[in-house]
Amino acid sequence: MIEFKKAFIDTCLFIYFVEENIHFIEKVDGFFKFCFSNDIELTTSTISVMEFSVKPYEKRKLEIIRRFKELLIDFEIRTYNINMEIADSAAKLRSKYKWLKGMDAI
Repeated sequence: MIEFKKAFIDTCLFIYFVEENIHFIEKVDGFFKFCFSNDIELTTSTISVMEFSVKPYEKRKLEIIRRFKELLIDFEIRTYNINMEIADSAAKLRSKYKWLKGMDAI
């Protein structure tokens, strides 16, 4: 296994966890528990927060948004704003890894 001290959480992991997706909940729950017990810093971006929140707002499922925000607080997940430095770093990653999509590079 690759050792790491920091992990970026993409939108899909939040969706699987908060909505308790039957296909992925065990793996995602295990990942969060592993990170929590090994003192791994979890991060995400304001873009992931926006992406996560669209469907719950559309369907007026505000409880899901509340649980999502609680998850961010409970696991002390740091949320980064996207700025010029991050955009430039993402561009460099995409220039090196052609398979990487723009949102994933951020």
